[in-house]
Amino acid sequence: AEAAAFFVVAFLRDPVERFLAGFEEATYRLVGEARKAHAGEGADIDDKAPWRRRVPAALAESMDAHVREAEPRLRDVEGVGKGDISFRIWREWWARPQALALFDEYVALHHRPEAPFDTHLRLQSSMLASKVEALDFVGRVESLTDDWSALAARFGARPGYLDRACLAGEEDGKKQRGFLGCGGQAPQLRLNPDHSLAPQRLDASTLKLVCAHVQPDAACLGLESKWCSGVVDA
Repeated sequence: AEAAAFFVVAFLRDPVERFLAGFEEATYRLVGEARKAHAGEGADIDDKAPWRRRVPAALAESMDAHVREAEPRLRDVEGVGKGDISFRIWREWWARPQALALFDEYVALHHRPEAPFDTHLRLQSSMLASKVEALDFVGRVESLTDDWSALAARFGARPGYLDRACLAGEEDGKKQRGFLGCGGQAPQLRLNPDHSLAPQRLDASTLKLVCAHVQPDAACLGLESKWCSGVVDA
């Protein structure tokens, strides 16, 4: 009875594209953890640091070495703010040839779907199964605007979306709450087109492994990736 009081919604993404974006985000977070570990001049590498214990050794060593080299160099570059350093380090690391090879190695040898080294590598089916028993509405990130508008229409609402201005706004003396009460347009999809790790860059064997890793999303959610058509069974 309590569950019936809620309308459960999920917006899902192409499983392969999400897995690759998750690995990119995981490596960006590693930059921050490596920088913290080496805060202060002369900081030594600690092979037993918590972040290194959960990350595949070759990936951790590569990121660690690059951070130690790049941070002092970028710290003194005019126009590079403190908030930009991590992003610059991360982009430089991905520009190295070994970055893609380390991803290939991770997929082939180290990825554990039940316990990946970063939460961004968890499958959508796994994350949903840990939170809900059933979904009342499933939208796709790739058709975000149309699906969100359809969701709003289902409740007879305008398609304006949840943001701070909406939450703080008042209409007829009442504080608005989320897209159900706010005007405006449905959200637009704004994925970064400049990915360092894209399906097109993967060789056939690595793509086949990625498709196998994300197969539970297809089995549990009917979420087929356009990149896996004919790949897993090939």
